[in-house]
Amino acid sequence: MNWSQTDGLNALKQMQIRTSCRSFQDKPVPAEIMEEIFKAALQAPSGGNLQPVTVINITDKEKNEKLMQICGNQKFIGEAPVNLVFFIDWNKMSVFAENEKAPFTCDDSLLHFLIALEDLMCTAQIIETAAHLCGLGSCYVGTVISEGDKICEMLNMPKQSFPMVSLSLGYPKAELKPREKLGKEMMIFENSYPENIDNEYIVNEFRKKYGDRATPLPKDETLLSNMVEALKQSFSTSYGEEEVEAIIKTALENGKINETQRRFGLHYHAKHLRSHGWDVVKKIENNGLTPFGEK
Repeated sequence: MNWSQTDGLNALKQMQIRTSCRSFQDKPVPAEIMEEIFKAALQAPSGGNLQPVTVINITDKEKNEKLMQICGNQKFIGEAPVNLVFFIDWNKMSVFAENEKAPFTCDDSLLHFLIALEDLMCTAQIIETAAHLCGLGSCYVGTVISEGDKICEMLNMPKQSFPMVSLSLGYPKAELKPREKLGKEMMIFENSYPENIDNEYIVNEFRKKYGDRATPLPKDETLLSNMVEALKQSFSTSYGEEEVEAIIKTALENGKINETQRRFGLHYHAKHLRSHGWDVVKKIENNGLTPFGEK
């Protein structure tokens, strides 16, 4: 196939307007399109060309709805005609290594785990980009790692494997509008990290991204009390008791919390998410991957 720089630049223009899609048409993705996307994915970079990745292509409506239920009832997962679940999978290589009488500790190595995770995300991102270029919408779902034990059981996964992320695919219901992102000046630095990057500049750039978005505090006393308690637990990870009380007092006076307080105080709960990570480690180890054990 002939290739030109113009073709590449045209593709880049399309990539520059990509955004996540959380509302899909009730319309299947043609098998021939998915086949071409998967062909591209097979050429993903891989450390040592080991390819310790398995992708489960879920097109069965009942399984997609079950995946939705497992992943916090996020509606778009059940709505999507295709859900791809990406697994770190050392089972296949372990079988081959044993057959070849080669030593094998990839399932018990932090470095192999991290490189496999890199390989997995390279594969996933090639699929996400290819899908976008084919006119499909998509949305990554990170919840699968928290519910990996249930997903392994649902999809009959062998030991030495665990899901890291899933990708919902389908035709968007409406035109997608790119979200505000940090600019090039905040994301890409030449040769080294700036020595004297201005803190005020950083704050202003994030405020451009998030704008004046805020979450109103609930009027219901029980809901408000529960929210305040959750916020206190989160804030206590980073601030002293007096400062926590001052932050809560300001929020109550304003009747709202700002977007960053919502993200790290409630959605990505600063305390719970940190401790929950060790629950995930146990699930990973229970399915035969032990990269975090003491050695």
